Amino acid sequence: MIKTESSLRVSVRDFGIGIPKDKAEYIFDRFFRVEESSHLFSGLGLGLYISAEIIDRHGGKIGVESEENEGSEFWFEIPI
Repeated sequence: MIKTESSLRVSVRDFGIGIPKDKAEYIFDRFFRVEESSHLFSGLGLGLYISAEIIDRHGGKIGVESEENEGSEFWFEIPI
């Protein structure tokens, strides 16, 4: 967690399978699932979409940095 005078940034890192670079821009879309691995994990592809909508409605930003086979770091930043 990083706090500045005007915002708060929270991030979470995992060391999982990562997200292919060509798919990363779509992961916050409704019902999007990375096709290559969707059979390995349950879900409808709504969690990140809902999170992005909540953050957006609070005037914030959400994103991810990811490397395949290395893991991902998801973050959001909201104004305070």
